[in-house]
Amino acid sequence: MTGGRVDFWQAWLVHDKQGDPYWTRARDFSDDVAHVAAPVQIVTGWYDIFLPWTLQDHAALVAAGRSPQLYVGPFAHADVGLMAAGLREGIGWLREHLLGERGRPARPRCGCA
Repeated sequence: MTGGRVDFWQAWLVHDKQGDPYWTRARDFSDDVAHVAAPVQIVTGWYDIFLPWTLQDHAALVAAGRSPQLYVGPFAHADVGLMAAGLREGIGWLREHLLGERGRPARPRCGCA
């Protein structure tokens, strides 16, 4: 499809067995999440195939004393609505953290509004 060899894709195909150390050794960063000190915003969907791990990352940050912002909406992983929510929420979050624009009206962070 790309007209050339894609090495990372070939590596994925070679490591196709459940429990293959390839996926935990060099691809699983869950143990490091609690060490992230930068502000974090997480935007995901209730139907996202990665939701369980996303919520685990959020829980790890909270347990480490961080205050991540979590937005969960009615979206699947590659849903256009999820991408739109990510942009909308991300721009507001960046304006607050990078430009210091505080005092935005409080909104629920559940994707319900």
